Amino acid sequence: MKQKILEQLNIAWQLFEYHCNELDDREAMWCSAPNGLQIRKTENAWTADWPETEAYTIGPPSIAWTK
Repeated sequence: MKQKILEQLNIAWQLFEYHCNELDDREAMWCSAPNGLQIRKTENAWTADWPETEAYTIGPPSIAWTK
């Protein structure tokens, strides 16, 4: 059972890498809604929006958040 789950994870990871490997910053930072989890560049570093809730009302994440 463990081996089957690891094989499925490996396939999913390969698909993720195939589709996300050539994303540029502009594509990764794009979000489909004005609200949602984002990764933002400040003057000195990258910062992440940390949700205060897990409700669906916070909006969709950007690709950068999931990557």
